[in-house]
Amino acid sequence: MHTHELLDDEETPLTPEQIAVAQAENEARGFRSLAAASNLIAERLSGRFIILDDVGEGEIFPDDTEEMSGSVLDEHGNLWAFWTAWDANAGRLTLGIWRREQDDPRRYRSDEYRRARALVGLGAGRS
Repeated sequence: MHTHELLDDEETPLTPEQIAVAQAENEARGFRSLAAASNLIAERLSGRFIILDDVGEGEIFPDDTEEMSGSVLDEHGNLWAFWTAWDANAGRLTLGIWRREQDDPRRYRSDEYRRARALVGLGAGRS
């Protein structure tokens, strides 16, 4: 159910219950989308990795996942950019963009990036 399906007409505000239902649905979709993206990434990378900076891009695919983009740090210290897409011919989610990114020393100032490095076994990195 999408939020717009909850409205009787455009003038009627949502009730707190309708808002809670819509928020729960969006949260569940976010978890499914992240899990689906993680599975696609695992097909490309062996070993540990962590998804950083993931963003829902707004488009809802036929499998009820949301288009996502973000970065991936693998256990070798490589950084990858990804963007999910819908493969209409195969009828499934795919990685529309998957490319290796250049190391950016500014990332080492980010607490999130240093924690991610530690989680994949690289240590906190440069300071």
